[in-house]
Amino acid sequence: MESITPSLPSEEFVSRTFNAYGGAQTVSTGSSKQYNSFNTGGTTHNIGGVTGNLTYQYDLALPTQTKFTGVYAPLGLHPVSTYTPRPELEHLLDEQLLPITDADDHNEMRTVVVRGLGGAGKSQLVLNHMHKHRRLYQNVFWIEAGQKQTVERCYLEIYQLLFPNTIHSVATTSTNDAIAAVKNWLHQQEGRSLWVMDSADAIEDVGDPAFIDLNYYLPSGPRLDRIITTRISRAQDMSSQGGVEVREMAEVEAVQLFQKCAKLQQTSGEIKQEIIAIVGELGCLALAVTLAGSYVRETPPPATSILQYLPQYRAHRKRLLDRRAHPNLHQYNASVLSTWEMSFAAIERQSPLAARLLSLLAFINFEDIFLSLFCVDRDSLAPSDVSIEGERVQWVALLLSGDGALDTYDIKAGFAILQAYSLLTWREEQEAYAMHKLVHAWSHDRLKSEQRQAWSLAALELLDEIVSKEDVDLARDLRLVPHVMVAFALTSAVYRSALPLPERSREAMGRLADLLNQLGRWDNEYDVRVFLEQVVETACGQEHLETAESMDRLAAVLTAQGKYEQAEEMFRRTITLRERLQGPEHPDTLSSFHNLAMALSEQGKYKQAEDIQRRVLRLKENVVGVEHPSTISSLSNLGTIFLYQGKYSQAEEVFLQQLELCKKLCY
Repeated sequence: MESITPSLPSEEFVSRTFNAYGGAQTVSTGSSKQYNSFNTGGTTHNIGGVTGNLTYQYDLALPTQTKFTGVYAPLGLHPVSTYTPRPELEHLLDEQLLPITDADDHNEMRTVVVRGLGGAGKSQLVLNHMHKHRRLYQNVFWIEAGQKQTVERCYLEIYQLLFPNTIHSVATTSTNDAIAAVKNWLHQQEGRSLWVMDSADAIEDVGDPAFIDLNYYLPSGPRLDRIITTRISRAQDMSSQGGVEVREMAEVEAVQLFQKCAKLQQTSGEIKQEIIAIVGELGCLALAVTLAGSYVRETPPPATSILQYLPQYRAHRKRLLDRRAHPNLHQYNASVLSTWEMSFAAIERQSPLAARLLSLLAFINFEDIFLSLFCVDRDSLAPSDVSIEGERVQWVALLLSGDGALDTYDIKAGFAILQAYSLLTWREEQEAYAMHKLVHAWSHDRLKSEQRQAWSLAALELLDEIVSKEDVDLARDLRLVPHVMVAFALTSAVYRSALPLPERSREAMGRLADLLNQLGRWDNEYDVRVFLEQVVETACGQEHLETAESMDRLAAVLTAQGKYEQAEEMFRRTITLRERLQGPEHPDTLSSFHNLAMALSEQGKYKQAEDIQRRVLRLKENVVGVEHPSTISSLSNLGTIFLYQGKYSQAEEVFLQQLELCKKLCY
């Protein structure tokens, strides 16, 4: 600490005025003489980390007293220059703190917790409140509450402000004594005070070196307003009236913030639409939008860089999100990723299972994460419950990362910890969790390549286990579709190039494609089938039954999509391969012939379809007999082809024959 002594006659030091962001403090002690004011000339001094203009003056003898009516805010009082109003949140905050009217209890202590994901804009919201309503408070104290040591340093600095007569002996003052003195001073104030604990995130884990015991460090008083900004959702219980949850910005707010950060005065229709697309891709997260806008500003010309931003972002997402904001644009000069990495480190210390759960969630959809996805209806899941066969990866074993068992409580506890750090939010209307899309992307991008391989296969297995259940639940299956498509997209990104997809994983992906088929999601199924056809042919070779099966399934979905010419070509390739591998009379070969006939019929190629159906019928009669159900089914297919051609008498003859055979089978 720097000690400043004015070069005046050796008389007793009488008073000091401390101007800190518009505040003033005057302290007087005994003296028998009056001297002219002594001013350091506006020089900015640093005393214990607090910056301000120091003015020394010598007055008549007065009793010892302390009076502080200023603002203690090491980072300044104003929000950043690019602050964008968020009316809904500002109104909610004002409702819980304003106004102080005659009808209100002036002696009431009020607490508001402003909670939300790192980078959502909590601190800027509170700084804006301070700036707008400074006149309502006799004094304001802004505490950097990122860790215990910082809070204690702030208390010592405030102690110096409130009790300047002890400034030369503060080094011998214990932290506990300083905290007690500041609390006592606040409790005695007649005017209203505001106390802000900003970024109080280390309040969950007592074992964390940065842990802050809010019950100890928060002052109390009859005319005190307390605001706590935190990522910890459970802290909301401290709020007097529910607190404020800060989520993503409204689209119009995010667009305005982007324009401010990019310094765009006017935008054309094309540019405006591109900005909307950019903030949508970023999930309207305040810090991410700030970084994107500043990147565009620093990459002239702005119009060109805006149009190029999304392709660059998608190709270099991790690098762009790891850029640090300029202090004029963001209070803490932080990157998006660094704010979340601190949360992840705290989570990992408390619950390795919760940290691994976050990695698994990175490979399913970021919305509608319902608990039954994780088989929590079972009492317990252990690695031995799912057989280990070679390369198969188990989601249970990965979550446990060792021996033991996984039960309902473990899964729910893991979700609770992720929710506590605002990495997940609970959506009551869906009865499911949701994750911000950038948190989802970060939790994927932070993994190493081998980890992505393992977790992508684990996600496939997780979804396959649900699909393989015997119970029929259409509502559940529809909810699975977004998860299936995200798991497919991320798995295919890992395994599309050089890595072979393990056989069990190919089978799981095939069953998920079957689910999409049953739900009529043929466009989604097509994407999966194309990928499977490629990886199967790469893994097994062209002359393999699994290759033939994947080709047949792809041709079937082409038919469902109405792409009949492509389906015809694929079915002909499949039949040629099946005839070589299984023979012309094998049931699989005959099934492919039937599918080809349907594709031909849909194109109006009825004569070709009829010839194929006659051939299939003849072969089935020879192989399995006339009265076999498969033969009867082929009779029906032939009759349908006759109907398409307008050959009604022939169709009638075939359907009557089919009816007689059905009677024999039934009776």
